[in-house]
Amino acid sequence: DVIGSEKELEDRAVEGWSEFEGNSPHKPWIDSVKINCSSCGDKTSRVSDVGNPWLDAGIVSFSTLDYRHDKNYWKDWFPADWISESFPGQYRNWFYSLLTMSTVLTDSEPCKNIFSYALMRDENGDEMHKSKGNAIWFEDAAEKMGVDAMRWQFASQNPASNLNFGFGSADEVRRQFLIPLWNVYSFFVTYANIDKFDP
Repeated sequence: DVIGSEKELEDRAVEGWSEFEGNSPHKPWIDSVKINCSSCGDKTSRVSDVGNPWLDAGIVSFSTLDYRHDKNYWKDWFPADWISESFPGQYRNWFYSLLTMSTVLTDSEPCKNIFSYALMRDENGDEMHKSKGNAIWFEDAAEKMGVDAMRWQFASQNPASNLNFGFGSADEVRRQFLIPLWNVYSFFVTYANIDKFDP
């Protein structure tokens, strides 16, 4: 038997509903509920097999938007206008499971647009890890390199390529872009003020 809703489960429950009611329809609470099999009449439980964690991730369009209890609210937000995630692994995992679950449950796509990007690595192209000592925390980066240098590194990066991020590359951004930009602005303001330029 495949149960189609929480209401149907409540109607068919012959045991365990009071332990389950008010909880998420997941283990361990769902294991309390027993129904009578429609074929043989015996008391039965859910199938004990569970799916890959990506199946759970694939229902984010439903689980986070109150699909089970407030369909009108859910309809206001579904499908999403845009989702964004790093692409290594996400196409075959999260994006695929989102699409599969949405197609099965609604016969439609889960989102209108997807933006994905590569990874941020350290300046040598290695993965950043706290244990490796090469991770750069936002507060440190903002303080030492400045947020404008950080913004330009992100804005000028091809999203399909890994960003090798660090203090050396921030110095290059400052030297090659931010200082010349500031000098052009300063030059303009100086002579605009002399000439009493009023746009």
